[in-house]
Amino acid sequence: MVARYGTLSIPVSILYAPDDNILDATLHGEHTAAQIPGAELMLVEGGHMLPFTQGPATARWIRAAAARKEQTHAR
Repeated sequence: MVARYGTLSIPVSILYAPDDNILDATLHGEHTAAQIPGAELMLVEGGHMLPFTQGPATARWIRAAAARKEQTHAR
């Protein structure tokens, strides 16, 4: 699956926290975003389970990702 990231042609938004003790933000966030054309990465304070630990930031991220998707489909 990772080998096909570069072929994605849909809007991709990734949310990560640098202090996540389970998933590495550099490896799983930054590296993944770099492999997907046009992917957007948002880093927020906190650790794992951002919907619980960073609810307002997660909500902003979801709204921004949805707006980005709408802009793409409007073209």
